[in-house]
Amino acid sequence: MFCPVDETFLYTSESVGEGHPDKICDQISDAILDAHLVQDPSAKVACETLAKGGLILLAGEINSNANVNYQEVVKRTLRNIGYDEERKGLNADTCSVLTVLNGQSSEIANGVYVNKDSMDLAAGDQGLMFGYATDETPELLPITLLLAHQLNMKLAELRKTNLFSWAWPDSKTQVTCEYLNSSGSMVPKRVHTVVVSGAYAARWVAKSLIAAGLCRRCLIQVSYAIAIPEPVSITVFHFGTSKTGLTQADLQRIVRHNFDLRPGAIIRDLGLTRPIYFKTAKYGHFGNPSFPWETPKPLQMPDGL
Repeated sequence: MFCPVDETFLYTSESVGEGHPDKICDQISDAILDAHLVQDPSAKVACETLAKGGLILLAGEINSNANVNYQEVVKRTLRNIGYDEERKGLNADTCSVLTVLNGQSSEIANGVYVNKDSMDLAAGDQGLMFGYATDETPELLPITLLLAHQLNMKLAELRKTNLFSWAWPDSKTQVTCEYLNSSGSMVPKRVHTVVVSGAYAARWVAKSLIAAGLCRRCLIQVSYAIAIPEPVSITVFHFGTSKTGLTQADLQRIVRHNFDLRPGAIIRDLGLTRPIYFKTAKYGHFGNPSFPWETPKPLQMPDGL
């Protein structure tokens, strides 16, 4: 994975704009989630969106006491993005919205949250969650990703203020940087070319370790099994950048000492029942300082470290 000492390598990241088909669907799904959470913070929403031509299809499973006007949410989201004319391929005022939404599977609901204390809330599926942070930017994100997002944000700003009146909402950016790999430290040298709860917690953990000066580069893997609250495993990869004397086992011990990574605890600690998800669907889930998982947690050292 690493280049030989004192050699350079290229690394690339891309960002898609808010009008990209994938992001259209992300924003609609997250806007629907937020609309439910405004009325019912305990809502369980699994809503997938498909967009094709003048059709928006919503499908999934929802358990909620909220009364949501899906047509209104979809059309408001499309107008906010900038899809307001037929010639752009999608028009908020004329598109059709179909819904195929039903209640959540009772088997899953019973295993995850029914008749359970909020701190005993279990994972709704099995999976591996990763969190990553690096000290190459103040946001503790790779500079390639940060620049790609910033370019797309600027494109949207210029389009919406009519400075780029000719531009339509769909956009992609790509940034490649040259890195110097010196004695295990990867340092960005120059720009070479320009062309959800578990993951949030993993990012929070990774960023907290770096902010505390315990390592300079960090990847967190958290794995869960269905209907079990406690993580099956928590792994810390520090890529040889840990503070002198700290081993991988030490870092994992620090993580377990400071973070409760049960789903219910993550929801509590990061305030994930608030309607905050629409913002995450535009320019990525990480790097925005208003997101709670972007605020590093002050860490306490376990006895013996």
